[in-house]
Amino acid sequence: GTPTRVTIVNKVCVSEGQTVKLAQPLVILRSDESRGWDTEQRTLTEDLHTHEEGLAKADAAYASQFEIKTAEIAQAESEVKFREKHAETSRDLVARMQTLTKSGGISKVEVLRYQLEAAESEKDFSVTQRTLPQVKLARDQLQNLHAKATDAKVADIQNLKLRPESLHAQLEAS
Repeated sequence: GTPTRVTIVNKVCVSEGQTVKLAQPLVILRSDESRGWDTEQRTLTEDLHTHEEGLAKADAAYASQFEIKTAEIAQAESEVKFREKHAETSRDLVARMQTLTKSGGISKVEVLRYQLEAAESEKDFSVTQRTLPQVKLARDQLQNLHAKATDAKVADIQNLKLRPESLHAQLEAS
């Protein structure tokens, strides 16, 4: 048969002897089951609020991290330009020193010292050139992780939004 429900008069809407209109509610009934749904709906609403706050905080943290990574990229780009200019200047200096060596104006040992400095400058330039893509990759990875985490959080929020609507429909039907 039909399951039995314990129903409680939750509110009396009229007083004794009062004239009532057609379809005016006389009493509002509540079952234990619907009270449980009501509690669950409040809990879900609180969970939804918590998830939305968490998403907002995660977005703010991401924005800050993204800004830092963008600044690191700008710094690396600036460093590459500096190192490139330094290497060009070192090569130019070595070429000029070699010209002076041919005319006897400077010793070969002195030119070797400039060549070593130029080689060190080339090495520094090469290292900074490799650093730039690494910093860009780190920012891209940050973006990808944030996108995945955001998608998951948004899906959770959507699920939490649907569940109270379903509970509300069940409450209305009881």
